[in-house]
Amino acid sequence: MCEELQNKVDALQEENARLKGEVHALREALHREGEALATGEIRLKLAYLSTIQALVRAIEARDPYTVGHSTMVSILAVTLARKLGLSEDECERVRIAGTLLDVGKIGIAGDLLTKREDLSDKDLLAMREHVHIGAQIVEPIIYPWDVSTLIFQHHERLDGSGYPEGLANGEIQREAMILGLADSFVAMIVRRAYREAHKEAEVVAFFRNEAGKTYDKESVDALVELLHTDPDLRREIDRFKLTID
Repeated sequence: MCEELQNKVDALQEENARLKGEVHALREALHREGEALATGEIRLKLAYLSTIQALVRAIEARDPYTVGHSTMVSILAVTLARKLGLSEDECERVRIAGTLLDVGKIGIAGDLLTKREDLSDKDLLAMREHVHIGAQIVEPIIYPWDVSTLIFQHHERLDGSGYPEGLANGEIQREAMILGLADSFVAMIVRRAYREAHKEAEVVAFFRNEAGKTYDKESVDALVELLHTDPDLRREIDRFKLTID
């Protein structure tokens, strides 16, 4: 990545370190001064979360083909998580992680994000750095959410073919697998700079074929059912497609 973007990432990491120190101090003070400080800690985290969400919007503004992507991923992932019986706390973790999923792209060169040609191997390696950068940026949001791990793992696949660590079934957190499925589905149903949108029937067929191989079968089955039975989700998907088209 270029020097300017690296400087931005370094600055964000320095700010992360500062905020982590503040959160640690708040935790210690919590034992001394009770619930009032607990509220202060929550406010600090929410303020930091809002800052990162603003970063996500800035990233999406650099690429008109991804406007609203993170929001749609979050909506779909939470709907899936509820369908699969995850607790409300787990669903909230999924919601926040989905919203921040691509924040690491702040460290990826803009011309790479909007490249119209097929990505080279070198391009793909550079693009894949966004999971490392994103996980580092959100690391201070450590309680009660721990979204850093989900962002780091959402491109891992059941058979070990994903990245960044090639984790396989049993090593990937369930919420990360749900996010990975939602992220892939949302990306495939709309056009990007380098390709046209895939028809939804083709996308569904793809995931049916990959169920139990690269994607969790139970999650794929839930996705297919929701696409046919959940009118609220259908409205959100249709509205999202219109924003890109």
